[in-house]
Parts: sequence; structure tokens; C-alpha cells
Amino acid sequence: MIDLRTIVPWDREAVLRSLEKTNRLLVLHEATRTAGFGAEVAAEITETGFELLDAPPARVAAEDLPVPFSKQLEDEVFSGRRKLRPALERLLVY
Repeated sequence: MIDLRTIVPWDREAVLRSLEKTNRLLVLHEATRTAGFGAEVAAEITETGFELLDAPPARVAAEDLPVPFSKQLEDEVFSGRRKLRPALERLLVY
């Protein structure tokens, strides 16, 4: 697991070193899936480390919805908790 502390610049080398060990990539972030930073990470790593991948990159992100006013709804939109385990299980099937 890599916890990127900054996204500009982001540590591509650390992610690639991790990919060399696991041959899999799952990107989890709070931004929306469409146009979120995780898409950039997945694209960049796919371009530079494609030969290391044993499975397609997976992304877990916020729903592509406006930010709700209700705190409970906001937590649901931005939470990856219910989506993380199924995404990991799909990734490990390959």
C-alpha cells in the first residue's frame, strides 16, 4: 500500500516499485471517479508499467454526483468502504 502524501509531484517510482512486487494496481481516492486524480495515476502507471500488470488497474472513488448537503449522504458519496473489498476481490481473481 502506498499513501501518496502529495499529488504534485506524486511518487511514480514508489508506485512502480510496489507494482513490481504485486503486479496489481488498485487506486483508492475520495475524488470523483470521472476526472479524479486516480484516473491520472492509473493511466500513468499503465503507460509506464504495463508489462508489470497481471490484471487491469482498478479504481475505487467517489460517486460522480454533486456534493450533497446532508453529512450522512456526503459520507456515503465519498466513502470507498463498501466498494473497496469487492474491488480487491475482483483484482485478485486475475
